[in-house]
Amino acid sequence: SGGAVLVAVGHSGAGHRGGTLVLRANRPGKGGDVVDSIDPAVSLYTYVSPLLRMTGDGLTAFNQVSGLAGTQLVPDLATSLPAPTDGGRTYTFRLRHGIRYSNGGPVQATDFRSTFERFYALGSPVTDYDGIVGGAQCRKHPRRCDLSRGIVADDAARTVTFHLIRPDPYFLYKLAAPPAYVLPGGTPRRPAGTHPLPATGPYMIATYRPRRLLRLVRNPFFHEWSPAAQPNGYPDRIDVRIAGTPDGAIRDVVDGKADVVWLSQPWTPSQLSRVEVRYASRLHSDPSWNFQALFLNPRVPPFDKLDARRAVNFAVDRAAATNAWGGPRFAQVTCQMLPPNYPGYRPYCPYTAGSTKSGAWTAPDLAKARALVARSGTRGMKVTLWAWSQAEGFNKVAVKVLRSLGYRVAVTPVVGDRYWGVVGDSRNRAQIGFTGWALGYPDPASFFLDQFSCRAFLPGNPANLGSGLCDPGIDRQMRRAQAEQLSDPDGARARWARVDREVTDAAPWVPLMFSKNVNFLSKRVGNYQYNPQQFVLVDQLWVR
Repeated sequence: SGGAVLVAVGHSGAGHRGGTLVLRANRPGKGGDVVDSIDPAVSLYTYVSPLLRMTGDGLTAFNQVSGLAGTQLVPDLATSLPAPTDGGRTYTFRLRHGIRYSNGGPVQATDFRSTFERFYALGSPVTDYDGIVGGAQCRKHPRRCDLSRGIVADDAARTVTFHLIRPDPYFLYKLAAPPAYVLPGGTPRRPAGTHPLPATGPYMIATYRPRRLLRLVRNPFFHEWSPAAQPNGYPDRIDVRIAGTPDGAIRDVVDGKADVVWLSQPWTPSQLSRVEVRYASRLHSDPSWNFQALFLNPRVPPFDKLDARRAVNFAVDRAAATNAWGGPRFAQVTCQMLPPNYPGYRPYCPYTAGSTKSGAWTAPDLAKARALVARSGTRGMKVTLWAWSQAEGFNKVAVKVLRSLGYRVAVTPVVGDRYWGVVGDSRNRAQIGFTGWALGYPDPASFFLDQFSCRAFLPGNPANLGSGLCDPGIDRQMRRAQAEQLSDPDGARARWARVDREVTDAAPWVPLMFSKNVNFLSKRVGNYQYNPQQFVLVDQLWVR
């Protein structure tokens, strides 16, 4: 009332720089390691990527912030994100000036061609770059790999041009992955092993002793060219210490001997409950893009009836499914297809006994579900659940909901990875079973078009898992959204939100939950940020 104005002033964070951050990892059994390789062309572990990201750079990167903004693609070693030419088959990048490797050498345009040729020479199973002209030949003859027609580099002009055999809407995303991190020309075409490679990021690997220690220290030649793509880190040193059991790693963080738990496997409910009671403020769980659901086959009775599919969605006990995964700390209940912190996500839950306007999930509506079954004329039909051996909790949830709706339930168990091929075989006419999907790129098209478009239904395609949805109206919305993504990103996100609602209403799946990533920090750590693509931003943690 006195006219005073409060102004918030951003803190540079300079006072928090320094110290050693310790990530405490357990030692997996049978000779395993939490770090499969320090070579970006070889490593396949998704939880090693955040470590390699602090040492390497590609032409593109994801915005290094938390939340939805962290899904935004930004230029990294390139000055800008180019629009493709030649019908979507050519991308030309201009390099930033003055960037050096940790050995002092300058980053050259021609280094990118040699980096990708080395990637093929090492025999990586990753197929993301096979669409580059010459990539298919390099796949067949890796030791004679020649990408001179597919990657045209000019050191004087500082340009790198990629020629693709066909348009690839995800190519800019692929250039942000570790295999695309640039290395000096002449880097040996053999796996790095324990010998660190030259780095461009704020850190470089100083020591790697398998199953014992990975140490990152500051890169003396690094300067911050883009805080969005590659921000300067806070700790002077980052140690990943590998030893003992998961319980031992957790205990070291509790005792202040380490700062971040970095387990090789998910937390167990008992581990989490012990920590949660005393250290809840230091425990973080963030939704991932790992989606768990039941599929309903719209091409097979009784689920060729929309009312029957919607009935299962109304009656299912999503809280029980979440508890089967370990509880709310491990999973977030959902009624829709897109996860939080994902482009196009707008909270939506039409399958609830509570208000649907807020989008909040409350409880199953069994009365409405039974009325829908009666209207569909399917009550009493036989329904066979294809029960995956690794989804026991979800199988029990499915059996319970089917019986509650008056269906005669049979169970066909399938052990191990055989499940995906058996269920995806259209000859088996699978009606219902567990399915899951990890949404890798922050692009709804890669999920919806692969699973719920008319083109996705191919007999014998195990990736389809019997969803079988083909709605021409939804297909048109998908194509429009995909076409708008470059020219009108905001409009595309709004249209994908509409697709999400329409697919949810069509009910080809029964969305249950998104799993969460759990992180536990010591009391001396601050500035926790969770990026949907990169997980915990390790280099942005403060060590008091």
